[in-house]
Amino acid sequence: MTQNRSPLDQRKRFARFARQLEKGTPPNMDQTIWLSQFFRALSHPESDAEEVLGIKYGRGQGLAKEVAACKMDLIMHWIAGAVADDDLSDTPPLCIEDAIDQAAKLAKLLFEDDQRYDRDYIKKCWHDSAKKHRQNQNRDVTSPNTYYDF
Repeated sequence: MTQNRSPLDQRKRFARFARQLEKGTPPNMDQTIWLSQFFRALSHPESDAEEVLGIKYGRGQGLAKEVAACKMDLIMHWIAGAVADDDLSDTPPLCIEDAIDQAAKLAKLLFEDDQRYDRDYIKKCWHDSAKKHRQNQNRDVTSPNTYYDF
């Protein structure tokens, strides 16, 4: 029912839907079907609401892990923008080494309580083939492992 979304993804999905409703935009047909599935599943006496809603963490998951992924996603996205050669900026793109250096400084400012985001860790993550999707500066809510709330 939750389409393999993380609990954080589900919470963001619920927040977007709440904003839609607050603006007076009624649910479309897909959203109506989605809601009816949730209500039907929740109506079963033995159902676990957190599990049905997709906000229950499973084995090996947790809020701390998702927060860490959000932090790294922010840093990777910043690097992707810093090295991009586009016409949107008057600033020339940075080489990857300079971008990683700057990203480490940014991480220190943003995540002062979390010292693991040093240059070596950021560089390792940047070159991790499993995280290549994070090197794309043009991402949206449908991009894999995007933690931004669009």
